[in-house]
Amino acid sequence: MAILGDLTENELTPAHQERLRRWVIEAGGNLIVIAGESMPGDFFKSQLADLFPVRSQRVALAKSGYQLTVTAEGANAPPVMVAEDEITSLSVWEKVSAKLPIYDLSPYSIPKPTAHVLIQADAGSQSRQALSYLSWQYVGKGRVVYLAAPVAYQLRYRKGDEYHYRFWGQLFRWAIARGLGGGSRTVKLSTDKTRYPYRSDVNVRLRLSEVNGLPVDKAECELLVRSNDELIQSVSFLPELGAMGVYRASLTGLPPGKIRLEARGASIERLLEEEKYEDPIVLDLSVDPHDSAELRVAFGKCGASANHCRCFGWSCCRPCWRGGRPNQVEP
Repeated sequence: MAILGDLTENELTPAHQERLRRWVIEAGGNLIVIAGESMPGDFFKSQLADLFPVRSQRVALAKSGYQLTVTAEGANAPPVMVAEDEITSLSVWEKVSAKLPIYDLSPYSIPKPTAHVLIQADAGSQSRQALSYLSWQYVGKGRVVYLAAPVAYQLRYRKGDEYHYRFWGQLFRWAIARGLGGGSRTVKLSTDKTRYPYRSDVNVRLRLSEVNGLPVDKAECELLVRSNDELIQSVSFLPELGAMGVYRASLTGLPPGKIRLEARGASIERLLEEEKYEDPIVLDLSVDPHDSAELRVAFGKCGASANHCRCFGWSCCRPCWRGGRPNQVEP
């Protein structure tokens, strides 16, 4: 893991840039970039330009400041989940940015088509186009995360370090966990997460390398998708541009429940045989059930929850987790 703050070209020399670029693209490094006065603007004509998930085009910023809005993709993303549940997490981001608007958003905030935007910056009626605050993209074998303003500290507003600490901790774990997939030494199968919300896309990554470590190019492989031991999809892997030995597949419309992914192909069979690896290359994940209207009413508001509790003779109390350990709750 590497984090770039507001460095200048004198501090991050061309030699450093070359090493950093190769580390991300070839070695699969995870890079976090935090925007500032010099970063990333001074580096769009450098070797790092392709790493950033935002365009080199400057945008005229709104003088009224920006508020943060979690996107549909970001709603269930681990870095965004700073509270115990999705609803509370969304509320935290909205309330903090409403109280403390962002005035120092980087003018380099227009996401590239390849970028995944988790939190966008909104200036209300003054917004002419969607800008990103928290975004990321794959680059070769690695991943680059971009924060368009150094304002994560604002999560401390009236809450101390609780949300701020959780944001950075989960951001690091989420980035590192990308490499924790299934497979062998020569065949690696991975996804961004092991749990996905209903109807969300699932991006699958396959990495092939010879026993000596060299990448396997021009391999023809397929991804088998099973639900309840029944084959429901078969998708061909496509090579990742600019990254030899890396292949990707995208899945849509997966049903709720447990899903098993399996990578197959002649190249995979050859590599496993040379490695003397006998198990199949599989990876398990789960898809959440559809969010029903009943669940939204029951858990969306405290009043509705209290009504349900009274109907069943239960007691309704506020969360009691404080200071790192649960307090005793009287029956």
